[in-house]
Amino acid sequence: LDHYRIEHDGQGTTGVNETVTLKACADANCTSLSSGSTSITLSNLGWIGGTGNNFTGSKALQLRRTSSGTINFYKSTNSSASPNAPLRCFNGSTETCSFTFSPPPPNHYRIEHDGQGITGVDETVTLKACANANCTSVSTQTTSITLSPTVWAGGNNINITNGSNNVTLSRNTLGTITFGKTTASPNVPLRCFNGNTETCDFTFTRGIVAEYQFDETQYADVENEVIDSIGGFNGRAKNAQPVAGKVCNAVDLSATGVSDYLILDAEILDTKTDFTVALWAKTSKTSNQALVSGAGSSSDNEALMWFTSATQFTPYIKSSINNVTTGSIAGDSWHHLVWTRQGAETCLYRDAALQGCTTSATGALNIQSLILGQEQDNVGGGFDSNQAFDGLIDELLVFKMAISASEITDIYTNQNAGNGWDGTARACPVVLDHYRIEHDGQGTTGVNETVTLKACADANCTSLSSGSTSITLSNLGWIGGTGNNFTGSKALQLRRTSSGTINFYKSTNSSASPNAPLRCFNGSTETCSFTFSPPPPNHYRIEHDGQGVIGVNETVTLK
Repeated sequence: LDHYRIEHDGQGTTGVNETVTLKACADANCTSLSSGSTSITLSNLGWIGGTGNNFTGSKALQLRRTSSGTINFYKSTNSSASPNAPLRCFNGSTETCSFTFSPPPPNHYRIEHDGQGITGVDETVTLKACANANCTSVSTQTTSITLSPTVWAGGNNINITNGSNNVTLSRNTLGTITFGKTTASPNVPLRCFNGNTETCDFTFTRGIVAEYQFDETQYADVENEVIDSIGGFNGRAKNAQPVAGKVCNAVDLSATGVSDYLILDAEILDTKTDFTVALWAKTSKTSNQALVSGAGSSSDNEALMWFTSATQFTPYIKSSINNVTTGSIAGDSWHHLVWTRQGAETCLYRDAALQGCTTSATGALNIQSLILGQEQDNVGGGFDSNQAFDGLIDELLVFKMAISASEITDIYTNQNAGNGWDGTARACPVVLDHYRIEHDGQGTTGVNETVTLKACADANCTSLSSGSTSITLSNLGWIGGTGNNFTGSKALQLRRTSSGTINFYKSTNSSASPNAPLRCFNGSTETCSFTFSPPPPNHYRIEHDGQGVIGVNETVTLK
């Protein structure tokens, strides 16, 4: 035995079993191995199976370490071998007993984000070098990555220390960007997650939190039926229905009393310091009314969009109030109303024109209940019919900042043209309460009779559906057939050759799209009965031969 030898590659990964070869060399160059039994006890460096080794010739050894750094192989004592001989180590042809453990290289780079940012505001995301596919641990190996697009504060080249960095980005234009990787060291894939959803898309908006278009076709007093198309903060309608609105549909809160209102998700305003609430309102009421009411444990009037008259805006912030004189919001006409708060300043815009600003309390809002259309005197209740909003509300927007006057003008212009708040085209759903046939109740056999078919948007048919509708009626002699495709209303004709009473009805219960009941009215009387009678005489006629004999019965024909 000339010496013991450990052959290794000089480096390993923490948390991974690394293999080296232990040899009993018969000569200095280890061209041959000892043929006898040998044993050696190595220093305790994380050897799997222990430090003692009994072997002949050579033996594969494994070690594992959880911490990074450089170790040196050596015997536990100078004499801890039999036969006793020196220990030498080689990394290839280089004699060295140094062996370096490094953190594992990343499995992938990961950007964790919330999917959206505000233009002109620094947004923070988390950049990680993930040690495994699920990113339950990070690689502490020094890594670097060049990201795209060019939105990153301090440049696109980023060094990741200790496995994770918070990095900032900003952009001055609206729209969606997609995070990407140009180069990286080590070069592994980039993955991005918004919560549990894997996506590298990140959208810059004007800080919008919620958008309620009220374009549903009906409400049934159930959770999540009033849709927020931005953040999923859906609401619930209490005794309120969609009707034709400013842009497509609106919510009808025109009933007098305290039964009609919407319950919205309080989170859209809770904890906010600065905010914007924008909506379209149509009312004829000129006295007290609350459009938006936010109540919390510290104040029933934590955030209240309150009008004491048609020309007096009295906003509440944490029960702090001041007045702003405004142009009339009444007159049963649509008006765009925008309430902004920035610091201690709160302002009102009407139809894109600033009406005035006043001061209010500062600090983050504490809102536990958010109501549209009623004023809360306690959390979630305490309504007063004299304080209720009476009218229609459409296109409710909430921003987590006080948007600018130019942005308010853009929203007003876009929505006034029938588009979305950001100018995108809107496809309106069909609001349909029922189909209606209006008739006079009677017709003449052999004559074309005209009735009016309507698609009614509400129970009283005060407005018509603006969408395409179709209905197939029972076969009662309709001229042009039983099927009808129309928008709003249509004149129909029918003709029958036999007298009697018929009843209008759909061919089947489901023979309409959208499906809705058929109702019929003769003036103000609801009836689907229609009576055909023979035509009245044109004249009476006596047919005769012009002469007779006195004293003799003569016969004529009366028609």
